[in-house]
Amino acid sequence: MSLKRFLMWVFLYAAAFAVTPALAQLDPERMLKAVEIGDIPFVREMLDRGADPDTADPNGNTLLAAAAADGNLEMARFLIARKARINNRNAFGDSPLMVAAYHGRIEMVRLLIANGADVNPPGWTPLHYCAWQGHTDICTVLIELRARINVQAPNGATPLMMAVLQDKTNSVRLLLAHRASTDFKSPSGDTALSWAIRDNRLEIVALLKQAGARE
Repeated sequence: MSLKRFLMWVFLYAAAFAVTPALAQLDPERMLKAVEIGDIPFVREMLDRGADPDTADPNGNTLLAAAAADGNLEMARFLIARKARINNRNAFGDSPLMVAAYHGRIEMVRLLIANGADVNPPGWTPLHYCAWQGHTDICTVLIELRARINVQAPNGATPLMMAVLQDKTNSVRLLLAHRASTDFKSPSGDTALSWAIRDNRLEIVALLKQAGARE
């Protein structure tokens, strides 16, 4: 082989490997869209080319978070198998488990927890989100897995307070049954009971008073 041909071969070989990362780093929107429509073959191809399994949009919402929001178990299992990080949090502090809890995806919640999702992350928690949305089935699963009932969010709200604000009576009843405290206050001094009274949530007011809340 001549020196010229040898150098050309080296150049082509190096170029081929240099192209791979460029191909892999497709527009995150395209990969996220593929997750949303369940296009596993496309996502697999991109990951095989070197794309990051934790590819995210500008707000930090990852491929796994997108699958969690949609309840796409097959896609989530695939991404987890490809080492997507379970507890990645977006710019707002939301993990895939929190996203699944918010959207009421109970089977996704179980899958993520089975693969190491944190039930009690710092700050906002999955229990806050399912209480806010009234997803008592998910709240029950989280509580059975020792989610902290009286955890306070950065703004001081507990899951019980979130449920009261959203008039989610069943969530309130469930949390009180598991000894949620009625004593916590917001930075402005409001309690779950004062919010319920303010918003005329008569059934919730009765439940809170029965649990020992005082005006």
